This record gives sequence, structure tokens and C-alpha cells, in this order.
Amino acid sequence: MNNFKELEQEQTDKFENNINSIKTKIDSNLGTLGVFTQVIDVYFSKVINYVVSLSGGSEEKLLNRSNNKK
Repeated sequence: MNNFKELEQEQTDKFENNINSIKTKIDSNLGTLGVFTQVIDVYFSKVINYVVSLSGGSEEKLLNRSNNKK
């Protein structure tokens, strides 16, 4: 009976180690994803404004058009 308890304890330890490893990997991936979304959030609007200004438009014209549609 003692051998079964030892085997159960070994399996429990392995399972807990695997769970901790998976949690660490998920946290790392979410952190990386968070950095990318912040970069996109900060720079994407600036890139859009730059493209609009290159095409001869302005941000004010876009705002006026969207307000007139409402």
C-alpha cells in the first residue's frame, strides 16, 4: 500500500510541475501579446494620419465628414 501512495505522490508532483510550467508560458505569451497591442495602439493611429496627410486629406476633414453623417 505504501508503494501506491508514493506513486500517487510522484504523479501529483509531476502534474503540479507541468501546471506551473504551462502557467508560466501562458503568462509570458500574454505579456508579449500585450506589448504588441500597445505598440499597435500607439503607432497605428499615427500611421493612418500620416497616410491621410500624404493623400492630401486632413484629420479635420475626416472629423467633419463623420459629424455630418450623424
